[in-house]
Amino acid sequence: MSEVIIRRFIEGVLETNTYIVSKGADCLIVDPTGDSGVLDDYISKNNLTLCGLLITHGHFDHTGLVKHYREKGVKAYIGAKDAKMLSSKSNLALAMGIYDFPYTEADVLLSDGDVFNVAGMEIRAISTPGHTPGGITYLIDEANAMFSGDTMFRLSYGRTDLYGGDFDKLLKSFKKLFEIDRDYMVYTGHGDITSFLYEKRNNPIFLSE
Repeated sequence: MSEVIIRRFIEGVLETNTYIVSKGADCLIVDPTGDSGVLDDYISKNNLTLCGLLITHGHFDHTGLVKHYREKGVKAYIGAKDAKMLSSKSNLALAMGIYDFPYTEADVLLSDGDVFNVAGMEIRAISTPGHTPGGITYLIDEANAMFSGDTMFRLSYGRTDLYGGDFDKLLKSFKKLFEIDRDYMVYTGHGDITSFLYEKRNNPIFLSE
């Protein structure tokens, strides 16, 4: 069995963590944004075939390259309740003064508990609203990887004062995630990578109740 390799790129004006996850000759991108040349160069140099885009939520800083790759025939996956953010000002691009954002659509709309395969890897989608209405946390068990987007950060959590944010829902999402009994590596949407067990013991979100 081929090893799963996860490579992080810090991209865009808000320093978003974009990940290329590869297995053998195939790969996927989590939250494609920033400089397409950097990502395309990595894919080309490693002789990879891009098979899909996993979008944790619909904010512009996580979706800026979705259109670029969809035009190459790559499918985009997103939580159903965030799908409209790919094609409307609710993705906050205008609020940041970005008037030429490459609006697009998704190909696959996900619901809680969906299990699917991309790039030879089984992926589980967990609905984690709060930062946005349709936030998704992705689990790839064979890589021991949790991609949390802007739901969970190292010793922190996503803000809820933006369009569609809801702190009570975010709190419920954390409680739901914390029922998982496995110490995944948590690949966050911004900032440092962390471990799930460390966050279960130390994340301060429950102090904010």
